[in-house]
Amino acid sequence: MVGKKAGVVKRLKDQTNRAFIQGIHCSAHRLELSFKDATTDLSLWTKASNLLLSVYLFYRNSPLNRSNLLQAFAMEDVEVLIPSSVGGTRWVSHIKRTLRNLMTSYGPIIQHLQQIQNPCDPAHNKESARKAVSFLKHLQDKSMVAFLLFMWDIVCCLSAVSEAFQRKEATLRDVYVEIQLAKNTLTNFYEMDGPKLKRLTATDDNSESDSLELYEGHHL
Repeated sequence: MVGKKAGVVKRLKDQTNRAFIQGIHCSAHRLELSFKDATTDLSLWTKASNLLLSVYLFYRNSPLNRSNLLQAFAMEDVEVLIPSSVGGTRWVSHIKRTLRNLMTSYGPIIQHLQQIQNPCDPAHNKESARKAVSFLKHLQDKSMVAFLLFMWDIVCCLSAVSEAFQRKEATLRDVYVEIQLAKNTLTNFYEMDGPKLKRLTATDDNSESDSLELYEGHHL
């Protein structure tokens, strides 16, 4: 719609001979594109995105896996948040939801993935067990968990800006304030951990395995 050669804006200018017509690229969309550009060559994000998608499909495509995960939630007595898809029309918000669902449900998911490794378990399935081994390898890797929490902090910050762009009643001042807050928050992340990542790094005095076990008990 904003193409320089045949976009809507260019055609309106040509057909009306009104050069003052200006095209404005949706600010929320520009934010999405900026995030995508910033993460395109980030191999760890590529690996994390593939993990998020695979875990989502693992539960979406198998009623048995989903049912057993629900049982794990019941045993932990926590809010049910099934892994969700990364993609969507509002990409940053979808990533925020996906990271929230996975990391908030970390304990029940780990419990279920470990459970289906047992050949004597009624829910055991060779294919699911094989995939679960791979998921556990990544989800019990402290560096991967730390990165997912770090990205959760990032997208929480960016989502606030995106939502400000999309509010019909928002003024230029409101948007400016949100942008400045986001810039300050992201700058602070160079020197200190965000609130989500702190849940893991607060246990740095413990061993790696203890740290993850302590995180597993957090319900964010």
